[in-house]
Amino acid sequence: MDNYIILIISGTIFLIAGGIIALRIHYRNIIKEKERGIVHHIHEQDRLKKEMEHINVEKKVMEKIVEKKFDTMIFFTAKTERHEGTKARKREGTKARSLPPAPSEGGGVSPLWGD
Repeated sequence: MDNYIILIISGTIFLIAGGIIALRIHYRNIIKEKERGIVHHIHEQDRLKKEMEHINVEKKVMEKIVEKKFDTMIFFTAKTERHEGTKARKREGTKARSLPPAPSEGGGVSPLWGD
């Protein structure tokens, strides 16, 4: 009878120890999985940061290119307009452009003043 009691107590102790070991292993696996997830998210953020820096550099380069082309285009447009304006003035003669007469100079009644 004493042998059966010792056998039952030993079996119970081994089962409890096995359960505790199984819980520790399971808990350790859960912690490792969470740490892997955190590391994965950190790597993803680093990758996105590098990609954003690369895109920002590309954007600055494109802005410089567009600005340079725009300045060149404005320069050539202004030069062309100046050249065409000179030709037009030579054809017309150098006429000064005059403004319409003011209402006080006999140009009529101004609708803004009502008189």
